[in-house]
Amino acid sequence: MVTKIWCKVCRTFINKIKEDTRIRGQAQKDIEAYVIGSAFVTKYTATRHLSSKAHSIGLEYQRLLGEEGEASSSGVVATPGPIKRTQPNIAQAIHSVSDEAYRKLLRSAYIMAVDGLPLSTFKTLVRVQKANGVKLIQGTESSNRAKEFVHVIADVIRSKLTSILCSAPAFSVLSDGSQTRKTGNEKELVMVRVVKDGHPKFFVAALENVDSYGDATAGNLHKSIKHALTEKVKLPADKYTKALVSATADGASVNTGVYNGLLVRLQRDGRPWLVMIHCISHRLELAVKDALMNEAALVEVKELMVTIYYLMKRSGKFKRHFEATGKALECQVYKFPKVHGTRFVGHQRNGLRILLNNWIPLALAIENSIMHSTHSNLNAKLRGILKKLRRPDFLATSCLFFEILDIISALSLKFERGDIHAFEVLPAVEVTKISLQGLLEDESSASLIQKAGYTYDPNSSQISRDLPKEGHMRRSAENRQYSTVSLEKMAQRNLRHGVNDVSESLCQKCIPLLMKRLDDRFSSFNNESVFTSMSWLNPANWREDDVTAEVEAMEAVAAHFSTSLAAVGFQSNKIKREWQMLKVLHKTFYRGTKTKDMWGQIIKYRRNDMPNMCLLVEVAMAIGVSNSTVECGFSILTSMLSDRRLSLNHNTMEDLLLIKANHLVWEEHERDDILEDALKLFMLKRRKLVPDDGVEVGPKKIKLSEDNLQISDIDSCSSSDTDSDSGGSAEPDDEDVNGKSGSESDERETSDGAEATTSNPDNTSDDSSF
Repeated sequence: MVTKIWCKVCRTFINKIKEDTRIRGQAQKDIEAYVIGSAFVTKYTATRHLSSKAHSIGLEYQRLLGEEGEASSSGVVATPGPIKRTQPNIAQAIHSVSDEAYRKLLRSAYIMAVDGLPLSTFKTLVRVQKANGVKLIQGTESSNRAKEFVHVIADVIRSKLTSILCSAPAFSVLSDGSQTRKTGNEKELVMVRVVKDGHPKFFVAALENVDSYGDATAGNLHKSIKHALTEKVKLPADKYTKALVSATADGASVNTGVYNGLLVRLQRDGRPWLVMIHCISHRLELAVKDALMNEAALVEVKELMVTIYYLMKRSGKFKRHFEATGKALECQVYKFPKVHGTRFVGHQRNGLRILLNNWIPLALAIENSIMHSTHSNLNAKLRGILKKLRRPDFLATSCLFFEILDIISALSLKFERGDIHAFEVLPAVEVTKISLQGLLEDESSASLIQKAGYTYDPNSSQISRDLPKEGHMRRSAENRQYSTVSLEKMAQRNLRHGVNDVSESLCQKCIPLLMKRLDDRFSSFNNESVFTSMSWLNPANWREDDVTAEVEAMEAVAAHFSTSLAAVGFQSNKIKREWQMLKVLHKTFYRGTKTKDMWGQIIKYRRNDMPNMCLLVEVAMAIGVSNSTVECGFSILTSMLSDRRLSLNHNTMEDLLLIKANHLVWEEHERDDILEDALKLFMLKRRKLVPDDGVEVGPKKIKLSEDNLQISDIDSCSSSDTDSDSGGSAEPDDEDVNGKSGSESDERETSDGAEATTSNPDNTSDDSSF
């Protein structure tokens, strides 16, 4: 516990300092306090004295006369010249400790945002770190301070995104709107696709509150996107206009309207080259809906899945009864998922797969419930479900529905990944059509029911299937065990050897219609010449003997985006030479390399050799054709908005989404850079530098410099209270070793001349310091 402090330099040269005409009045009283010893010990008073004019004069005399104040060797006492500060700033040590503490707090706030945790959990995170001995800053464990940290990190991410977009030759915008059921506000999520390090990346740019602009009209959506990119991301107006090469949205009329839709407005805003894209994932959904959801038999299957979903959701008693039936049969049963609403094809396919797996256990559970009147209030609904489950033609229709969606979902999942390029869309659709044609022309003896794993015996009116035991699907195929379950008293329907009459006629009707709808929905990719001219991006499409056709296609793409390319110094007359060079390099170094990896390596490592080729590739790869990543962004937002966070401020909501949605895009070193930049931005303002008491900061002694203060345990001098709780024994100085007794033996002399005395009779000290 420090009880008194004085300055060795000022005590030695007090007479010289008082004689100086620049030291008058209160300044002399202040210097006397550090000659006789001051009991008022705080970091502020100590640093104020060390930076005072009187102390600087004393240091100057020390330099001229030596430690003991004797005359110099020349015998002439020199008059101090211009005062030079030889005492380094003590705040350097304080700031180094504080910076490390704030760095840890910013990292905690970043992890909290990435995990989607409420701001109130920041207090727990900080307390846990303090309990484990981590040195942090006092008063920083509140949710308000967490909000401040999140805001600073989000600002740095926006600045980093600005740098990425400004350095790229082109980018595309992907947007979608949603009125959240929890908050009731219309939100517009704006994402950008840009080529970074040779690979196309998706970044969340902003979450706009459309209600602040008025109704969700095309004009207001246009304003919100412009505000997001020019005001929040702070793109220069010229870059925002010329570098934007495509815009993608769903099929709502407010987005794709021919005359005044959002995409048309973006194109009219000085971008005649802008490629307007209706999201390919939504096109696929609409094609499936047009072709399949007009058939009553397939609609009946989907309605059954919806009915069962709500039955399980609203009746916990029957849900437990169904699960108990599965355990009694020793087979694995699954939870029925939601298949209606905003769902892609893959969700419906998954729902059908679970329905086909749970078919017999569900029917047996309903039979048992009706027989024992376990759920008498549900008997009417359960009888209706059981009646459908006993129909062999309904089972065959469900199997056909699953087979069709199984083929379509492969295409849907490819679109949802978001890494597909514009020129790859049509080939992917054509491959899907071939698979559908194969299903239509299938002449195998196995029926659709048999393909689904069922065995049907028309004579005994019984179906059976081998279902894996509970938990065995996690095992390898050879180690799984199965239980055979059966359902009797199936309705007498006339089934042929292959498929039944109903499902066969349905197959002949639905599949050709579905293929036609796919052609109609994706016809624009065939009509848009800029898409067909991008096939050279895939080395599989290259011709060995002639480069003329490939160069012409490149020139067509370059001509379409001439304004965007001209802004970054593109030279079209060098394309042919660079293309020939590229084909030679491909034969030598990149043969067998995947397309995206090849272009990534070329753009990253060979840009100086082929600058124009790289610019053209970056423009072509920046075009985004699917909005699935935007839908994922809304899913992240929904998971953040728990029932206890519905009053979350929009700006805070946007900052949290910006951190969480972009987390996986950054590499590890980029995340570290973001936190370091956030720390610099945070420390630009005056911040609290008081560390917590009771926890050791680091080394017992921190030496600032060879002629500066030597500090032991930063805690006590950071606080205005002279009674510090930090513990530790004092380290004796040279005078202690020489055998000074009494109070002198308790003195600790610091290297710049500041001394402290303690009232500890046992020659120990709490090592208080500045």
